[in-house]
Parts: sequence; structure tokens; C-alpha cells
Amino acid sequence: MGRGRKPKNELPKFIKLSDDGKRVQCMLCNMGQRHRNMWILKDSLPSHLKSDLHVTSLSAEQEKDTIHKAVEHSMEEEHESEENKFVVLPLMFVPSAPVAHPVQKRSLEEQEMWDNYAGSTEIFDPGIDHLATSMDERERLEQEAINLDIWDCSNLVSAEDPNDMQLLFDELEQDDIMMELLQNAHMCYSNAHL
Repeated sequence: MGRGRKPKNELPKFIKLSDDGKRVQCMLCNMGQRHRNMWILKDSLPSHLKSDLHVTSLSAEQEKDTIHKAVEHSMEEEHESEENKFVVLPLMFVPSAPVAHPVQKRSLEEQEMWDNYAGSTEIFDPGIDHLATSMDERERLEQEAINLDIWDCSNLVSAEDPNDMQLLFDELEQDDIMMELLQNAHMCYSNAHL
């Protein structure tokens, strides 16, 4: 046996030797073939390893291994990052006593205002309740749409002729009315905030 050479009977991992030792099967090339039990003579193995079919199969297997390793590496990194998300940070200092924040004293005017309010029977009213106003406006618009029979879609398709152009024009007119209602609602809503 020469230096640096492999022993003659050692075969690559993807080569399967027959029981009689005269034939071999390339597991890489058989994976991509329809007929998976293709055996070749052991003496033909060096030519098979140089063939286009084997080179293509070997490249595909290496690419699959590369993708598999990349996915495993990505999953390991993700697992490590998830473990490192909840790091307990050391407490730098522990306050020995609660810190008292100074309370700002009220000015004479402010104190007088609160004294006057506390003794009065008046109810503080901040103004218009915009939520109630907008709810009332929505209810009004819904009722107007019901009155105009816009919500009822059962009359949109004619039983006699579904391609009736007059019906289409009526539908477009109803869409215009609905759009106008929605625009009015938006204008009323935006005016309420002014």
C-alpha cells in the first residue's frame, strides 16, 4: 500500500457493496432515479464517480446538506436568542428609604378657586359630550337610511330581467345618497370637535 492512498477496499459512504462483493450501488444516484435498484460492476465505479449523473446527484446532495445545516444553525441561533431575551439584570442600588418628593404648594388664587368650588352646589360641566353627540348623529343617519329604504337589498335584483338598466341606475342613485349621508356625517362629526 502506498503512502497517502486509501486502502483499495474502502468505499465512500454513499456506495453500497453487494453480498458477493462484485457489484456496487450508488445510493446518491439511485435516489433521483425511477428504478432505484441499479447495480454496477465494482470495476466500473471510478467511471461512474466521474459521470454527469453522479456529479449532479452529488451536487444536489451537498446543496441539501448545506440547506439542512443552515436551517439547523438558524434554529440554534433563534433558540439561543430566545434564551437570552429574558436576562436578569443586576440591581445597581437598593434605596434604603422611600424618597419624599416635595409637594408644590398651591398659590392663593388656586386655593381660593378650590375653596369656592368645594362650597358650591354647582355641577362642573366640561361642555358638549362629543361621544353622545356622535352616537345621536349615527342613529339619526341610520334612521334616515332606513326611511329611504337603502339598507334593504332585496329589491336590487329584478326577478324579470337581472340586466335591467333602470335597476342599475336606481342602485347607483342609492349609492350616491349613501355617500352623501356619509359625507354629511363626517362633516357633522368634524364640526363637533371645532
